[in-house]
Amino acid sequence: MHVLTTSTDSQSIDVIPRRSVSGVISLFVRNESTNVVTQYTSDQDWDTYEATFSGSEIEWQGSTLTFSEGQTYLTINNKYDLTEDTHYSFVVQDAIGKIFKGMMFCTDQTIDQSTNSYYQINKNQYVTHSADNEFIVL
Repeated sequence: MHVLTTSTDSQSIDVIPRRSVSGVISLFVRNESTNVVTQYTSDQDWDTYEATFSGSEIEWQGSTLTFSEGQTYLTINNKYDLTEDTHYSFVVQDAIGKIFKGMMFCTDQTIDQSTNSYYQINKNQYVTHSADNEFIVL
């Protein structure tokens, strides 16, 4: 599960593709609540046997998508229009077929497992009141 924010700045996703990339790359992002699919399609052909992705940029329908290839993963940088507290599924596809399927979740909460800062579904919605529990018994 990839955690993204509602920011319109470029955000990155690291994926491990099923095989090498060949041809035009498309990204399909589906809102799990509304079932609306947003498609981003590159206008360049790619072949991982002949090219490396480091520093290469692909223009995707009004946003810039950058691919960079690590030792075993691909980093996808893109600008998304996401809704808070919503789950998304996404598919990365090339000319041959699907190369990755995954899930995204959008939240503006700070999540850092190293400091035990986890997602709280009821954050700022439920407030406890403290009392001294002193009652008058008649």
